[in-house]
Amino acid sequence: MAVRHVVMLKLKQDAAEEDKLRMVRELSSLKDVIPEIKSFHCGLDAGLAEGNHDFVLTADFASPEDYKAYATHPAHVAVIQEFIKPIVLSRSAVQFTL
Repeated sequence: MAVRHVVMLKLKQDAAEEDKLRMVRELSSLKDVIPEIKSFHCGLDAGLAEGNHDFVLTADFASPEDYKAYATHPAHVAVIQEFIKPIVLSRSAVQFTL
């Protein structure tokens, strides 16, 4: 059973644009490092509507086990610690079956 992982972030108001872009680059690089990722897209909000989150990520996995391997992968954990936590205000996430 395939799984889609969706994360939405609100970022700190004082987060530098450079730090936001670095976060996107580092997260995007995970698809080349973690083989369990089947599809991966992320980006900053396009600013088309008021009240949106600042960032979204979607990732697809072949199974719940593959999602769990991604979630605990050292490269993923490092990106969270180094590039997300310093600039995140709040996080919303969901995983659902496809």
